[in-house]
Amino acid sequence: MARQDAFDIAVRGCSGVVHVASVTSMSPDPNEVITPSIAGALNALEAAAKEPAVRRVVYCSSVAAAVSHDRGVRNEITSDSWNMLDFEDAWAPPPYERDRAMAVYASSKMQTEAAVWRWYAKKKPAFVLNTVLPDTLWGRVLDLRHQGFPSSVGVLKAIYDGTDFSFLPARWLTKSTGYSVDVQDSALLHVAALILPEVSGQRIFAASTPWNIQSLVQLLRGLYPHKNIGGEIPDLGVDQTVFTDAGKAEELLRRMGKQGWTDLETSVERTCESFF
Repeated sequence: MARQDAFDIAVRGCSGVVHVASVTSMSPDPNEVITPSIAGALNALEAAAKEPAVRRVVYCSSVAAAVSHDRGVRNEITSDSWNMLDFEDAWAPPPYERDRAMAVYASSKMQTEAAVWRWYAKKKPAFVLNTVLPDTLWGRVLDLRHQGFPSSVGVLKAIYDGTDFSFLPARWLTKSTGYSVDVQDSALLHVAALILPEVSGQRIFAASTPWNIQSLVQLLRGLYPHKNIGGEIPDLGVDQTVFTDAGKAEELLRRMGKQGWTDLETSVERTCESFF
């Protein structure tokens, strides 16, 4: 069966589509990651446009589409922000070394979301389009087998299990890392983008709490004092990124029946419960 035919069948009879698939191989070759990511998202949009019942489509992007994964300076992020720094690193000439993998992944999210919005502006389909941009995801894990390193869950498990941090990317030990968001909060924002009529043509940033490796290690030591979570990490400070539309996402959570963001401790503890 052709891939487009498979998309067409998948959306048949649907009134809403949420596209969350992405290439997560962490290959440093942009041709292996970015090109198929864009193709997959556009195939889903084309299928949705053919189905008269589809009224809304939500694309799961990433904060990495708007701001570089290699943070450390103040950035004001708006709905007009796009991550060109990682784009330039991702498409630099070969050789494709392993340290390029994060830039390639980040650029895949940026380029795919940008392609999605360009397609929407050009084709003008009958459905409403929104995008949700989560940052570091923790929370209840459905399938631990497929959450290995370097996913956020895989990194947390490696710290939980290990006695040193030699496996971590160097940038995690030298710079603030980003914001966290509970996976269920992120999921609820996707639902809000899918069903709330006033949410139309929006980029929704799912970014709750700044974190770095030091704060994560301290949190784990407090939750699990019996564990030997070794190694000393210098204070790297908090992420200086400012999401100017941050209140929009929290208000959507309230519209969906929550009081606000899930706190980082609860989210991390929910993740670790999956390791037992």
